[in-house]
Amino acid sequence: MRLAGVNSVRVPVSAQALKQAKNLEVALVLDVTSSMSETEMDTLQQAATDLVATVMQGAGEGVTTRFAIVPYADAVNLGDYAELARGPISSGTCTTPGCEKYTFLTDSRSYKTYSSTSCVTERIGDDAYTDDSVDSAPVGYFYDFRSVCTGNEILPLTDDTEAIEEAIETLKTGRYTAGHIGIGWGWYTLSPNIGLWSGNSVPGAYDDSLTSKV
Repeated sequence: MRLAGVNSVRVPVSAQALKQAKNLEVALVLDVTSSMSETEMDTLQQAATDLVATVMQGAGEGVTTRFAIVPYADAVNLGDYAELARGPISSGTCTTPGCEKYTFLTDSRSYKTYSSTSCVTERIGDDAYTDDSVDSAPVGYFYDFRSVCTGNEILPLTDDTEAIEEAIETLKTGRYTAGHIGIGWGWYTLSPNIGLWSGNSVPGAYDDSLTSKV
């Protein structure tokens, strides 16, 4: 080039950094207990809705983004999934969980009888801190003297934005706080081992390098 009298040449260059797109599975564990004031609940709902919108808009082509909504109080409402998770409810009154009515001895040494609900609690025993299948390690029954539990049902993993937003917008506060149950069920909604979910709600494998669980 210099022999021809050309000492330099301008060359246009462009560079692009590429990040491999990943599928997302996000569990939002939301406190809906009585300790949440109306203002706090409004803020929670707005923040959760904004998060969903931001993440969904940022999803790249060819990837799947799914959210699970896990409202918790002193139990988690599984709705139609309750029987699969904790076992069936038989008729009558029992002194061990599993019947329509459960009679137990309180700390004050008096007997009370509560009714079954569609809510569940934590596991106990060897599988208390595992995500082993509910077939071999069912979760706990939840009984209440009013035959009710938290009215906010879990929404398992879905990419249906309208269903996700509706689950957030319709949250109602009530009852007491048991954060460990919320965290446990947040994990279970992302677990491929729990053996509870079906269809589009089945989580991906843990060793799937193209999926991030949040």
